[in-house]
Amino acid sequence: MGEADKARRKGICKWKGKNPVESGQIPWMVIGGTRLRITREQWERESRFRDNVLDADEKSYVISGETTREVLDTAHLRPVKEGGEECIENGFTLRTDLHRLFDRRMFSISPEDGTIMSDKNLSKYYKELLRHHSPLAPPTLRRIRKALQERWENPWT
Repeated sequence: MGEADKARRKGICKWKGKNPVESGQIPWMVIGGTRLRITREQWERESRFRDNVLDADEKSYVISGETTREVLDTAHLRPVKEGGEECIENGFTLRTDLHRLFDRRMFSISPEDGTIMSDKNLSKYYKELLRHHSPLAPPTLRRIRKALQERWENPWT
């Protein structure tokens, strides 16, 4: 089966419950192609990058102040696929939801003073969160300023 065929697979998912009301069926269809797979080497490199950036931010997690490691991501300023490196100068810590918004350029961070500017299309919740947060911590801003400036000037994502 070729990649195009895999992307168009369809079927019916059926299940039986204890009584007829709990039984049913629903159509399903694969949207897109194959799942993204990473090598063990990529996973280990990403894991080291995350640990190093979390340690470098020393509990001064950017924007949200969140400290629960399970909901924290490390955002690349310059994506690896665009030549960015897996080093602490190219990353900082963000809550998972804020990482997604940052990658989609729904907010930006000034390389001059670390102030945060948000997109007009953000929800009221995120606008408030971003508006009431102080600029990046000075040690974080110093560490990532060069990569932040490159991101500011280039439309990678």
